Amino acid sequence: MFENRRKRILFANNNKPKYVYSFWALQWKADIISLGHTIDDSNLQAIDTHIFKPALANGNIYNQLDRFNIYAGLIGHQGAARTCTIRKVDITRVNSPIFDENGYRSGGTGYLLLNFNPTAAGLKLSRNNLNHGYIIKNPDYPGTITRAMGSRDFGTPTRISLLRDNTPQSLAYNNDATGAGNTNTVGSGWVAFTGIRTNGSNENYSVINNNIVMLTRASVAVPNSNTGELTEYTNLNNTTGGFDLFSHGASWHGSKDLQSDRLITYIRNYFTAIGI
Repeated sequence: MFENRRKRILFANNNKPKYVYSFWALQWKADIISLGHTIDDSNLQAIDTHIFKPALANGNIYNQLDRFNIYAGLIGHQGAARTCTIRKVDITRVNSPIFDENGYRSGGTGYLLLNFNPTAAGLKLSRNNLNHGYIIKNPDYPGTITRAMGSRDFGTPTRISLLRDNTPQSLAYNNDATGAGNTNTVGSGWVAFTGIRTNGSNENYSVINNNIVMLTRASVAVPNSNTGELTEYTNLNNTTGGFDLFSHGASWHGSKDLQSDRLITYIRNYFTAIGI
């Protein structure tokens, strides 16, 4: 009797439909393993189901991204969080940023070096063609400027950076040195901050969730510098401080045609599905 029951269980398990991964998930998994890291099936399936597959099926997302990292929900697989989902690039941790279920945050001086220089050949972003952003848990707007993510070139000068301050506002530098402020701040839940540029002057945007502010800021140049997250990194190979003490769940860079509103929706759907 026991043997028959065992056979029935094995038969049922063997006849369960196997999950079919998207090519995006399979490529990311291959890159994770190639870089010496791991990810389990449950994590990969959750990300594939809620982010990769809908992103591939709806709009300009995958084909307009230069980099996209998912940090939250990957406890036990920190290496996967550091592996870019678009390019086989491993993020460098500097001064031990804190990693937990909500992603990465600084403990005071810790940050991520994304190993992403926006002047590199073959990128989709360019001087007048840019979308960059991050999604953060319960952000503050402090008296001292928080430099959440950025690349800064003092020589030109120009920046691709996203900052928060106690105006309160989010400042988006989109290949310029002036920045565009958005004072429609949100401080609870998963909040998305985005900077977008679609031409050389007036189509320059700072976005908080779905609230868009357009300001005329002339583009200058693409900064020739590595990019920091949880701070801003410069062409002098240092940071400008202002470390972000709040958890980043994901971040991205891409072209102006990137439908980041949809990407943000899919990221939030994933966070809801895994209970964070």
